[in-house]
Order: sequence, then C-alpha cells, then structure tokens
Amino acid sequence: MLDTFKKALKTIVEAGTLVIAMAVVLQIVADDPVPILKMDVVAGITGLIGSLDDEGLASLVALAIFVWFFRKKSS
Repeated sequence: MLDTFKKALKTIVEAGTLVIAMAVVLQIVADDPVPILKMDVVAGITGLIGSLDDEGLASLVALAIFVWFFRKKSS
C-alpha cells in the first residue's frame, strides 16, 4: 500500500514539475502570464528564490535538501 502511495505521489510531483516548466516556457515566449494558471509563474519563482536569499544558512540547507531529493528521485 505504501508503494502504491509513493508511486502516485511521484507521478503527481512529476506532472506538477512539467506543468510549472511548461508555464515558465510559455510565459517567456508569450511575454505575458499564462491565462490558464491565472498567475505570474516567473514572478512567483523569483519571489521564492528571493525569500530563500533573505533567510541565509537555513535557506541553503533547505535548497540542498530539495536538490538532493530531486537528484535521488531521478536515479
């Protein structure tokens, strides 16, 4: 049962990652927020990175864990 949940969660995360990547590309190409998502994806990502920058060491640790998680997932 746990394996089924992990597979479903992995599929959801991968789909979400693809949607975000597609929204970023569309916003860069169209030079306008994507109307389907009704939000400025690039500004959201920029704000997230800016908030990580404000927190210092804790944000670096969180970013390292995030990168480790996605690298481990792709292996």
